[in-house]
Amino acid sequence: QGFAEQKVIKYRQNMRHLYRTLYLHHLNGSNEAELAEQMEELFEVFDENRTGEVDVYELNEGLLKLKISLRPKELSDILRKYDTNGSGTIEFDEFLAMLLDFRAQALKEEKKAAIVRVKSDGEDDWGLGPVASVDGSIKGKIRRKEDKGGSGKDKDKDKDKGTEMMTSPGAGATKRSIGGVSAAAVARTGSDSIGGVSAAAASR
Repeated sequence: QGFAEQKVIKYRQNMRHLYRTLYLHHLNGSNEAELAEQMEELFEVFDENRTGEVDVYELNEGLLKLKISLRPKELSDILRKYDTNGSGTIEFDEFLAMLLDFRAQALKEEKKAAIVRVKSDGEDDWGLGPVASVDGSIKGKIRRKEDKGGSGKDKDKDKDKGTEMMTSPGAGATKRSIGGVSAAAVARTGSDSIGGVSAAAASR
């Protein structure tokens, strides 16, 4: 296998690990109500500065908290796919769509594994329990904690503070990096290099 093929295999393994870990430990609600609660809690984990959106730095930090480590290229791919309005961040509704997609991918992978594995071999058995039947309508049943109560002024103040931190060229912005690569650079998709490092090298 060449280097390019190895990278593709590693990419698929990392994404499968992402789907599997999130499903088994954080999106395994046996009914719609449980799943909705789990999705709310996950957003709180990722949205650490409480702006109502998740940038690539928070995406990386949130996944690390869940024991999931992705390369900069994989993080930027996720951001590009689920940032449907082009804001440069994953907003609440986009985050819910992302989680539902990850969950669907996990179930798809499990079905494929169930077809090929021998019943007596539990090595690849994900141990799936009852599976909640959901569709896109579940998103309408999930409300962020800020929407349920609390001061709107505080929310706006936090959002302004978070926005300033993400856009300011000061010390706060320089700390937001992933593997030595700035979060803003990782989020960009049109560049062939990141901070003077080739995109291929940064993704290793």
